[in-house]
Parts: sequence; structure tokens; C-alpha cells
Amino acid sequence: MPAGGFEGIILATVQPLEPDHRVRHGVACAAASVLLGLSQSLGLYLVSSNLSAIQGSLGASAAEASWLTSAYFATALSSILLLTKFRIHFGLRTFANLGIAFFLVMSGLHVLTQTVGSAIAARAALGVAAAPLSALAVLYMMEAFPKRLTAVGALLGFATIQLGSPLSRIVSEDLLQYGQWHGLFMLDVACAALSFAIVNAVHLAPQPTQKAFSIGDLIAFPLYAAGIGLLCVVVSQGRLRWWTDSEWLGVCLAGAIACIGLYVLVDLHRKHPMLNLAWLSSAFMVRFVVAVLLFRIVLAEQTNGVVGLMTVLGFNNDQMHELFLLVLAGIVAGFLIAIAAAALGRANLLSLLAVSLIIAAAWMDSDATALTRPHDLYLSQTLLAIGLAVFFA
Repeated sequence: MPAGGFEGIILATVQPLEPDHRVRHGVACAAASVLLGLSQSLGLYLVSSNLSAIQGSLGASAAEASWLTSAYFATALSSILLLTKFRIHFGLRTFANLGIAFFLVMSGLHVLTQTVGSAIAARAALGVAAAPLSALAVLYMMEAFPKRLTAVGALLGFATIQLGSPLSRIVSEDLLQYGQWHGLFMLDVACAALSFAIVNAVHLAPQPTQKAFSIGDLIAFPLYAAGIGLLCVVVSQGRLRWWTDSEWLGVCLAGAIACIGLYVLVDLHRKHPMLNLAWLSSAFMVRFVVAVLLFRIVLAEQTNGVVGLMTVLGFNNDQMHELFLLVLAGIVAGFLIAIAAAALGRANLLSLLAVSLIIAAAWMDSDATALTRPHDLYLSQTLLAIGLAVFFA
């Protein structure tokens, strides 16, 4: 699950103050949102979409290169909660300035890495630095619209974060030819610099602050971060290694269970917990989480199944440009359909539409064989992209 998804649940608890809407300010906020969303998603997907090329550039094995993704998610997912509390406690302006400045510095460090070890360390640092961008992308797009259209702004803000996955496969080939591993991050650094400039040029309306940190966080957050980080390592590395030959995976899983269990025990007995665990464990939220997980497993066909099949058959990203252009168009179309459905008062039909599109796409790809080529997947993957966007909506 991309790092921005969980932020959206927490984001709902803190709404920005809406200033008097001005067209010029709205256009600037929308542009800032698009840039921030692309910066965050490209920073993730430019690497995860090109691991095979990157491992050659760094002289690493496939298992070593996979740590680039593991390190990013391990730090990004655990830092989202801490950064959300930071935004509530210190204010949006401080959060934006420090977050973007840190992201710019960490993006620049990637250009200096020469070994796989230094690259993994840079990716772990970038995971923390990129976490604020998803929240800022949504907040800027929300402010781009008048108050009555705040929901539309939030929806389009999340849309900007989804565009990086197909776009990264379209632009990566030229970047790799330009400078291999470092070439990928020339674009990343440029986006970071532009994001830093636009955040300082276009200011969001100030939010009221309140005390969000407590002394108990010094115990709760390390347990939470360690548990989530270890779990990310197990999930990402477990599919690449043989469990019986990698005993440390079992140790990491046991450590994750212990840390998360201790965190739950600590937070359940606090007056101001980091997460509202009673609400998260309610029947509605349990059903919601199960539904999201099932959707994400099905939607993995596009990012893992289809791409994996084409890779095994010898196709590179440059031979699938048309496919990913259609996927990109499908994502945009899906969000536009969702907005239209909401405007017509038919938002309750979106989940049924998403399921129907995904079922149709899966059925169309069910007979894929070694003779399947990218052009055979154009229609099914476009439908799946529309379903993905409608599902997020």
C-alpha cells in the first residue's frame, strides 16, 4: 500500500480552515498539489519500477537491490503518524517548510551514493522525508476549491499521488540512459527543488494548533515504529528469500509481533493514545480494513502480476510505454468518473462499479500465456486502472 493511504484516514480528523476562495490562489494551490503528489510518488516508483536496472548500476544482487524498497516503506509507514502529530502540534506552516526542506536534502543525497549500502541508507531517510508530501498534496488541492467542493479537492489530491506509478515506467528509460542510478534521481531532485519553491511561494491557510505530543509517546512511538518497520521487512523480503535458509526473517517477524503487541498494551492504558485503537477495532473499521486489503490484493495484478509476466517474457519498460500511457489515462478517467458520480448523487454505486471493472479485467487476463504481448493487455489494464481509481475514490 502506498505511504499516502494511511495518512488519508488520519487526515480526516483535522480539517484545514478554508480562506476566501480566489481563482489565482486556487490555480496555484492546484499546481502545487500536482507537483507535490508527483514528487512523492515518483520518489517511490522510479526505484521500485526499475530494480533490475538499478542493481546493475550499483553492482548489487537482486536480493540486495530489494532492500531499497524495504528501507523506504519501513521508515515511511512508521513516520506518517509522527509527522501528523507534528503538524497538529506545531502548525501547518512549520510542517510544510521543514518537511519539504528535508525532502530536498534527502533527494540530493541520492546523487552522492555510490554503493548499495549508502543507497539503502538514503532510501530509508527519503522514506521519512517523503511522508509529509502526501498530506500536503491533499491539503493544497482541498484549498484550491471553494468550501462546498472540498470533497472534490480531497479526491483530486489523492489522484495526484496515484499518477506516479505508470508515469515512472514511461520516463525511467531515458533517465537510466542519462545517468543510470543517479539519472533516476536527477528528476527527483528537480521535483524536490520545485516543490520547495512552490510551498514557499504559495501559502496554505493556517490551521489551529493543539497539543499533540505527550511524555508517553517516548515509549509508544519507538515500539510502534520498530514493529511496523520489522513487519515491512518481513513482508517485502519474505517473498524473495527461502524461509528455511533465512532464519533472521523469523526473528524479525517475532520482533514485529512483540513490538506491536507491547505498543497496543501501552496505548490502551493511555489517556491520549497515538491511535484510537478502540475505534480502529470497531466492527465497521474491521470490515473496512478487510475490504481494503482484499481490493489491494486483487489490484496487485497490475503492479506485480502483469508487469512480472511481461518482465519474465523479456519485455522492458520502453516496450510497454503505450500500455502504461493507457493505464495513466485510465486512472485519470476513473477519478473523473468518481467526481461525476458524486455530483449526480450516485457515489453509493462507486464500489459496485469498481468491483465490476476489476472482475471484467481479471476475466479478460485469465487466459494469459507465454504468447501474451503488451498490446493484448491494453483494454483489460485500462479497465483495471479505472477500477483502481474508482476504488480509491
